[in-house]
Amino acid sequence: MYVWREVSVDGDIYTLRETRSSSTRGDRVRDETNQLQDGTLIDLCGATLLWRTAEGLSQSPCRSELELRLDELNAGKPQCPVNLNTLIIPRRKSAKVSAERQPY
Repeated sequence: MYVWREVSVDGDIYTLRETRSSSTRGDRVRDETNQLQDGTLIDLCGATLLWRTAEGLSQSPCRSELELRLDELNAGKPQCPVNLNTLIIPRRKSAKVSAERQPY
C-alpha cells in the first residue's frame, strides 16, 4: 500500500538502496514531497519513530479506550505458540511476574 523511501539530509527523496549497508543510494524520486504526514513511520537505523500531527494526536484513543481494548485482548485468552500457555498482558508492571516471563 505504501512505499518506503530514503530521504537525504538535503531533503531529496530516493528509492531504497539495494541493501541497508550499500554505499550506493537508490534512484532519485522527483514527483514526491518530503513533507511528513500524520502516521508517517521514520526508520533511523533501526529505531522506528511515528510522526503525529496535533490533529492526529487529538483523534488518538484515550487511556480508557486503550484499557478497554486490552481487556478485550486478555478476554480472548491469547496463547503463546511455542509454550502453549495463556498470555495475560497486564495494565502496568506487576511485582508478581518476573521480567523474563513477562510477555510484551
